[in-house]
Amino acid sequence: DFDAEAVRRLACNMSDACTPSEAERAYVRYFKRAENEDFREFDALRFVYVPGKDDQGRSIVVFSCALFPGHASADQLLLYLVRKLDPVVRQKYVIVLLYAGMNPDAIPPIELLRELYQI
Repeated sequence: DFDAEAVRRLACNMSDACTPSEAERAYVRYFKRAENEDFREFDALRFVYVPGKDDQGRSIVVFSCALFPGHASADQLLLYLVRKLDPVVRQKYVIVLLYAGMNPDAIPPIELLRELYQI
């Protein structure tokens, strides 16, 4: 059914995207939602930051799992990460995950990591 397929394409998230254009639409939806959010609490935690570039010119994105906000929803975190990393993700980058001192209760939800990987 054409209408059902159109609704699926419009509502899909990054994990569901079958084509680059579906993925781009999902990203734009995330970004527009993120623009209306107040993320000062997440900014203060500094659980994700970009300290510079590696020797190949790629941005380095550091996730400190010990500082990860375990109380936040996966949706809030995804929106924050989309907004925070938008200047970085359009080019090549590397991710560094720091697990030292991590509280087991603050482990990022697997759904979040899967969706973030797709972005």
